[in-house]
Amino acid sequence: MSNNLTFVGNAIDYIDLVYNTEGILAELRLTREERHPVTDHWTLTYSGYLDMATYLKEDGLIKMKFNSGGIEAVLKARENEMVEIDRLDTIDGNYLIDLETVDVKLYSRRIFLETAWKAAPMTLHHPFSFSGSVSVCNTLPMEIFKNSHDQAQDTNIFSDGFSERGNEYMMLINSTRRLLSNISVHIDKIKINADISYDWNASAKVSVFIAKFSRNGETYSVIPSSKVVLWETQDNQQSQGIPNNTIEILNRLHEFTLEVGESLGLMISMTSYGIVSFRYKLLEGGFITIKENSTFTESTTKAIKPFYLANRLVEIMTNRKNILKSNILQNGKWKDLLLAHGLWIRQFSRELDSTLPENDRKFKPLTTSFRDLMESFSAVANLGCGVERNGYNEQIVIEELGYFYNQNVTIKLPEQVKNVKRSIDYNKYYKNIEIGFEKGGEYEEAMGLDEFNVKNTYTTCLSTIRNSYTQISKYRADSYGAEFARRKPFESYSTEDTSYDQDVFFLDCKTSWVGYELRKHSDDFDSIPTGIYSPETAYNLRLSPFNSLLRHGWVIGAGLTKYPNQKIKYSSSTGNSTLRTEYAENGEIQNTRLERARYVPEIVEFNHKVDFEISQVLNGTTRTFDNQIIPNMYGLVEFTNELGQTERGYLLSVKPNGEGKWRLLKANR
Repeated sequence: MSNNLTFVGNAIDYIDLVYNTEGILAELRLTREERHPVTDHWTLTYSGYLDMATYLKEDGLIKMKFNSGGIEAVLKARENEMVEIDRLDTIDGNYLIDLETVDVKLYSRRIFLETAWKAAPMTLHHPFSFSGSVSVCNTLPMEIFKNSHDQAQDTNIFSDGFSERGNEYMMLINSTRRLLSNISVHIDKIKINADISYDWNASAKVSVFIAKFSRNGETYSVIPSSKVVLWETQDNQQSQGIPNNTIEILNRLHEFTLEVGESLGLMISMTSYGIVSFRYKLLEGGFITIKENSTFTESTTKAIKPFYLANRLVEIMTNRKNILKSNILQNGKWKDLLLAHGLWIRQFSRELDSTLPENDRKFKPLTTSFRDLMESFSAVANLGCGVERNGYNEQIVIEELGYFYNQNVTIKLPEQVKNVKRSIDYNKYYKNIEIGFEKGGEYEEAMGLDEFNVKNTYTTCLSTIRNSYTQISKYRADSYGAEFARRKPFESYSTEDTSYDQDVFFLDCKTSWVGYELRKHSDDFDSIPTGIYSPETAYNLRLSPFNSLLRHGWVIGAGLTKYPNQKIKYSSSTGNSTLRTEYAENGEIQNTRLERARYVPEIVEFNHKVDFEISQVLNGTTRTFDNQIIPNMYGLVEFTNELGQTERGYLLSVKPNGEGKWRLLKANR
């Protein structure tokens, strides 16, 4: 509710005094009271604040805009402000208590990793040429073209190693930080042009092998028990040499487990006696592929409860304590939908960061805005936000959107309405639905196509409409993104940045004897999900785009009530659309299977007087059948229409002057 007001008399002096003292930040309350027709007591009709930024003085009069809410105006003005949530003061400088967090147990999201190398063609032969008794080795140059392992690297031929000892540049993988368990190594189509010649009394043994290496300083030594020979010279070749021959290694598969500090290398070696000349060149076309069914040790992360985060943001924005009301976030379905950012998941903290040299410090606190919070909870849970007033007190309310479209009749108009006008609310018809997450599915590491918490698009039957129903979360819910962040903990990667560090993640949790832990499929679904890798370790399944779409069903379905047999169908996805929980992400749903729409897209306007009693009802509350106390403005307005029939709708606006002008959104019968 707002209006433009003109002030005269003593009000001018008072407003000028306040304006000259506090400027446009002044909170100047305006209240209107009216005598009760029965008790004759003065009764509050409405209250609000003058918008000092609209101050205009003209011909000795002051003209200003009146707004119904003080908190609402402040929150709207600051909703886009990105703030660090561990700050100890509000925007206006008031003291905040220390940030409260909880610990969440994170088990490993099993990931399929695949890294592949191809031969880097050599333009010249690499020589091994020595006199006397000697053992020498080097590698084959291979280039990565698909990388899922952050320890993988290209291999290069620099200086030779001795006695099957190499260097860092000869290693395919350096497992210096974590275990690589049960990796399968597939070697195919490796071709090497080799040329060996000796003096009459010399001999040489040449072999190609793959093995694990242990590291000691700059030296990498073969672990003998791990050595797998792929090719080696035969006895007759030792005496006759290998004149310009091609060595072929085709379709060889081996399995290894790399402990922390071990590496894996593909090597070519020669042990010779006497004067020997050996040259080799890797030919184009060879491949090495490493596949891993990868797990990582369990860890914990700090996280924030959703109500606590919302309440803290409101206090930072408005400078007022404990004015948030939200049963859904505090005690309801989403109370354990916790939030963490990438650095917390990586076990970074301000305390640990302070132990590093100043130039190496990476920690930054979780930073977000009230707008990002609401857009994200709206997308995944269909929550809404409003302002409720009880006399002079105001509260910010966050609840399921249905709370603001309550299906109880809370206002009854006693007389038949007049001058009825009906129109279509075009904006509530949707051609397509875009729902999910702004980030997720695009990873440098791997498995982007398996991540399901991405952005999906669906199409309705309303082909002539241009509107899109868009619900995109700013916060992430991709378990792969969180897992890749988790695998770079502070202990081993204290000075390394990742692309996940400042992203906020949803963690759909439950309480247990250990505190908080991630919800699994068995907590929410009757059968194991299909269409994803390792469904037993998947989480945030409730937040998938299609499951979120179902929570928005009654809103989307408002424009589909006349087409019950038509369907909402899958169009596209930025990630894995083959996940199936109760429904397939790439599936469809008949319109009648959506939650019943609470309204239809039709605006009803009419005249009906707003007397004292109706005014009191408009600003009053009702206890519903499920024992909720809701503002009457959120319930249904019941009226007698132009045909003498009872009709209902949701209040959009009312202008009480004169005949009273009402504007409703028609309820779905």
